[in-house]
Amino acid sequence: MRIQYGCSLCIYRQIELLARQLYQEDAKRWRFSDALLEAFLEMRPRGICPPVLAEKFFAMLADASGVDDPFLTEKDKSTALAHKIHREYATRELSFDETLLLAIGGNIIDFGVNPDFQLADAEKSIAAALKEPYDRAAASDLQRRMEEAKSIFYILDNCGEAVLDELLLRRYRDKITLGVRGGAILNDVTRREIAISGLGDYPVVDTGRRAPGVPPDGICAEFREKLYASDLVIAKGQGNLESLCPDFTARPIYHLLRLKCQVVADWLGLPLGSIAIYGRNLK
Repeated sequence: MRIQYGCSLCIYRQIELLARQLYQEDAKRWRFSDALLEAFLEMRPRGICPPVLAEKFFAMLADASGVDDPFLTEKDKSTALAHKIHREYATRELSFDETLLLAIGGNIIDFGVNPDFQLADAEKSIAAALKEPYDRAAASDLQRRMEEAKSIFYILDNCGEAVLDELLLRRYRDKITLGVRGGAILNDVTRREIAISGLGDYPVVDTGRRAPGVPPDGICAEFREKLYASDLVIAKGQGNLESLCPDFTARPIYHLLRLKCQVVADWLGLPLGSIAIYGRNLK
């Protein structure tokens, strides 16, 4: 998905928030905001996808601040909260659909799409996912494909969310390879967070990029090989959806996310806030 006109307001808001996060003085905020806006205006004609723009913005933030991982505290707090939720469900006899809904429910933990997100609200929202409407036919098809696949490439998204992914992944442990970001970006999972998310027993590859998605260019060879060769690809969250669409790979792929952006909701033809189980390349 390329930048849409409807993305503009969100981009301008992100620019303002990043400037406020970095500086106290308005004069410095203006200079930094102008630099980000110039970067956006320079990249926009090339039809960039939002994760690539975010990669550029946060590289500029890291350079200006000297802080490599500005969301480190939020990531670790999210992981700790998710472990608390995970313990409530880990000993229950959960159906496939219940583990799927909890994994998608965890996608609400997102400091990128929603800068007003409050971690304190996440627990209630994740539990509510078990009672929300969803595409049962798509869930059934995904279950069948996961059972039949010999290899599954599961691309993670946010910290905390990844802890709840484990409830789904444990059913298919021997088939799974995890995909993560190549460096710290927003509150997304990197190699650092795999073990503390309870996923240390799974093989892992990273994109080699500090983008909140899978950019079409410049990802590492190992990640690209898994993306192209696995029997089934499962990609969590909006950044993966935006960067893997249009077709990046001809492999069967399911995108799992909660819709937090009106542009993406309109694109998929689903209500804002709803649970999305969106399949492509399905034969």
